[in-house]
Amino acid sequence: MLCSGQSAIAQNSYIDSMTQWVETHPKIDSQHILTLHRISFRYSEKNINKAFEYYEKVSNLSDSLNYDYGKALAQINLGLLLFTSANYNASNSAYFRAIEYAETSDAKRLKAVSLNNIGENFRALNEFDKCREYTRKAVLLNKELNVPRGVATNYELLQQCDLKEHLYNDAKKNLLEGMSYALKSNDSYILSLYYIGFGKYCAINNQKDSANYYFDKAMEEASLQNDVRNKYRTYIAKAEFLKMIPSNEKLELLKSAYKLARQTGYMEGIGYSAELISSYYDQNKNKDSSAQYFHIYRSAYDSIFSENNKRNVVIKETDWMINRKELENKHLQDLSLIQKRDLVFKNILLLASFILLLSGIVTAFFIYKN
Repeated sequence: MLCSGQSAIAQNSYIDSMTQWVETHPKIDSQHILTLHRISFRYSEKNINKAFEYYEKVSNLSDSLNYDYGKALAQINLGLLLFTSANYNASNSAYFRAIEYAETSDAKRLKAVSLNNIGENFRALNEFDKCREYTRKAVLLNKELNVPRGVATNYELLQQCDLKEHLYNDAKKNLLEGMSYALKSNDSYILSLYYIGFGKYCAINNQKDSANYYFDKAMEEASLQNDVRNKYRTYIAKAEFLKMIPSNEKLELLKSAYKLARQTGYMEGIGYSAELISSYYDQNKNKDSSAQYFHIYRSAYDSIFSENNKRNVVIKETDWMINRKELENKHLQDLSLIQKRDLVFKNILLLASFILLLSGIVTAFFIYKN
């Protein structure tokens, strides 16, 4: 979730308080590792290098304690970082490793989170059937664990797939199914997403008044915690889905979304809103303004591509270190196995020598007697 203004201050304050707790509680235990994980997660959208720094701490400490729950947390963090850099296949690899550790430590909630995030990666890749496959597995687990927010998140992801594939009845069904869980969670971020979904559905069915009602509700929920990302999504949804709105109103919505993205440095938002504004001006024969926003759109996506490459280099290096560590561990295991075999062989030789010696003594005794 993007942050700005007071929410950014609150975010920084939360990170500072957790960092201070780690400094005053240096004992390496499960709570220490969990707090490091939370710091990494909070940094994941604002400072990629810091997020990696804390991810590596979680990973290394969990390895040193052979703490599978912590290993699962570390892989979830790595998956999120890979997702933000658009490295979706590598992100899924991290989540599958997280599931292995989660199963070993009987951490069903972490498994459910990983399954949903795998689904999110497949949605980004437009592999909607795969998205549904893993998200539905997450639904079953979250229902078993009675986690309303998790179930609501799962159904919201399913309706995104439905809307993309124009399966509007399925989208409505998933929205209605998930809304009861969203209300139970009482989470403004989740509720805002659902209201955006209902607004899109109503707009598709030419129910303008209902669509506007839900979009306004989405904006209200987003405003409760100054959730800039969902405010941006609401402006874009209104501009894209509401039909027959006045031309100047559509431009105002797009520029509001663009302004929010600029204020928060949300490069994908800057690029997408600028592309839509450029297209609007092009349709209205304003070539100069169209060219201006097209240039902004291209610059934003060039920046994203460059930044993603930088992130992926760091991630690949980190991944290489993990693979090297796994190889080292395997080497140590193989070495330990060889040493055990050598010890068994030496013990067998020693026992055989003792038996031969004892046999010789017994034979000599009988010869002497005879």
